[in-house]
Amino acid sequence: MKKFLLILFSAVCAASLYGQNLAEAQKAIEAEQYEKARTILEQLSTGKSADGEVFFRLGDLYLTLGEDALAEETFNKGLTMKKNPLINYIGLGHLLLNAGKKEQAQADFTRSIPKVSKKTTKELVAIAKAYIDTRYPDYEKAAGYAQQAVDFNNTLAQGYLALGDAKYNLDKASDAYMAYRNAYTLDNSLLRAKLHLAVITKKANAFPEAVEMFEELISSNPEYGPTYREMAETYYLWSLLEEDKSKREEHIAKALSYYKSYMDHTDYSLNSRMRHADFLILTRDYESLEKEANEMKRLDDVNPRIWRYLGFSAYENGHYSDAASAIYNFIDKVDTSRVVGIDYSYLARAEAKLAISGDALTIDEAHFDKMLDALRKGVSKKAAPGAEFSELASKLYRTRQSPTDYTNYNYAARLYEELAAVPDSRTLLTDNYYFANAVFYYVSSKTTEEQAGLQEMMNKADAAYGVVIEGAPTTQDAYFNRARLNWFILGDAARDKSKECFEQYIGVVTEKGEVEMAKATVKSNLSTAYDNIGRYYFDSDKPKAIENLEKALEYNPDNSSASFALDFLKKEVAKGHK
Repeated sequence: MKKFLLILFSAVCAASLYGQNLAEAQKAIEAEQYEKARTILEQLSTGKSADGEVFFRLGDLYLTLGEDALAEETFNKGLTMKKNPLINYIGLGHLLLNAGKKEQAQADFTRSIPKVSKKTTKELVAIAKAYIDTRYPDYEKAAGYAQQAVDFNNTLAQGYLALGDAKYNLDKASDAYMAYRNAYTLDNSLLRAKLHLAVITKKANAFPEAVEMFEELISSNPEYGPTYREMAETYYLWSLLEEDKSKREEHIAKALSYYKSYMDHTDYSLNSRMRHADFLILTRDYESLEKEANEMKRLDDVNPRIWRYLGFSAYENGHYSDAASAIYNFIDKVDTSRVVGIDYSYLARAEAKLAISGDALTIDEAHFDKMLDALRKGVSKKAAPGAEFSELASKLYRTRQSPTDYTNYNYAARLYEELAAVPDSRTLLTDNYYFANAVFYYVSSKTTEEQAGLQEMMNKADAAYGVVIEGAPTTQDAYFNRARLNWFILGDAARDKSKECFEQYIGVVTEKGEVEMAKATVKSNLSTAYDNIGRYYFDSDKPKAIENLEKALEYNPDNSSASFALDFLKKEVAKGHK
C-alpha cells in the first residue's frame, strides 16, 4: 500500500512539475523570450511523460521563429502521442493556411475537434490564433472561434485575449478594448492584455497618452520586454508626424533606445535580432542594420532572412555589389513565397547602380538586363518602381555621347517600357510617350536594313502612342511622332496610319488656335505634316498632293523637300500626267 501511495505521489508531483514547466514556457512566449521557451519545451518533448500538447506548443513556437519545416516535423510527431495528439492538427492546419490552402486547413482544424464542446475551448483559441498569425489572416474567422470559446467559458482569459487580437485587426477598437480588459481582469498576470489597451491608444495616434500608459506598465512590470518594443514603435510613429526636424530626431533616438531595452529584456536570439533588424529598417538606421546583419550571419549563416538584411543595409550604405550579391543569396535560399516586392525593388536599385555610370554615358549590358528583370519581378509582386527609375530613364533619354550617338535612346526605351507596364501607374501616359519617342529616335538613326529588324519594337511604340492619344487626345506631338514612326514600319497599313496621324496633328493644333499655330516649332511641324501628306498622294492623286505641298510651303517657305516635290508634280501635270 505504501509503495502504491509513493508511486501515486511521484506521479502527481511529476504531473505538477510538468504543468508548471508548460505554464512557464507559455509565460516566456508571452514575454517574447523565445529562446527560454524553446529550451523548456524541447526538454519537455524528450520526457517520458510528454504529451501531444507539448509538441503542439513547441511546433507553434517554431512557426513563430519561421522554422516551418521543423514545425511540421514536430506536429507530426505530436500526432503519435497517446495523450492530446489531435491538437497537433491545428499546427498542420496553420501551415496549410500559410500556404494559402484554406479548405485543407479547415479540414485539419475539424480533425482537431471531432466534437466541439466546453472541453475544447483550448483548441478553439488555438485555431483563432492560427487564423490571426498566418501569412494570409482571416480575422473574421478568428473572431468567430474566439467568441465560441468564451461563450463556452466566460472566465477564459486566453479566449478573450484572442478575441481582442481579432477585433483589433478588424479595426473594431471598442470591441477589442473590452475583450482585452476582460482578459486582464480574469488573469492579471496576462500582461499582453494590459499592454494592448495602450496599443489601441497608440493606434489612434494619441502618442502622449500611449507613452504614459506604457510608462505605467514599465513601472509596475519592468522585466516585461514587449512594453519596451511598443514604446519604441510609438516613438517611431510619433516621429513621422513631427514637422520639427529636431523633435523627429529626438523621437527616433528614443525609439532606438527603447528597442535596445526590449532586446535586453527578452534575448539576443536570432529571432529577436531579426525583429531588431526590421525596426532598424523602419528607422532607416542602416549602419546599425549592417552591423546587426553581420552579427546574425556570424550566429547563423543558414537563415536566408539574414541575407535580406545584408542586402538592404549594403545598398543604403553604398555597397552596391555586396547588396546585389546578398539579395540574390536571399532569393536563392528562401522559399519563393517569402520573396516580396521590396526584395526585387532593392535588387533593381542595386543593379541600376552597377549598370549605369553616374553620367549615364557608360552602360554595363549584363547588369542593365538584370535591373530590368528585377523591376519586372518586383511589379509582379505588386512593387511599383520608385521615382528614381523615372529619373534614370529621363537621364538616359537626355544623355548622348555626341549629337550623332543615339545608343542611349535604346536603353531609355527599354527602361520606359518596363515603367509603362506597371498597372495603375500615375505616370502611365508619360512613360508610354517617352518610351515611344525613345524608340522613334533610336530607329530613325538606323539604316533601312537595320530598321527592318526593329519592326516589333516599332509596333510596340506605335501602340504606346495610341495609349497616350486615348488618354490625352490633345497631345499633339504624340500624333506627329506617331506619324513619323509609321514611315519606318513596313506595309501599306502603316503608311495609311502615318497620313492619318499627320492629319490628326493638323486638326489638333488648328483647334488650339492661331496662337498655337504661330509657334515656330508648330509651323515647322505643320510644314512637315503637309509635306508628308503630299507625298502620300504623290502617285494616286496629284492635285491633292500639290494642294498639301503648297500648304507645306506656306508654313515653311524654306522646305526644300516640299519645294522640289511640288515643282516635279507641276511639271508632270503640265505634261498631262494625272
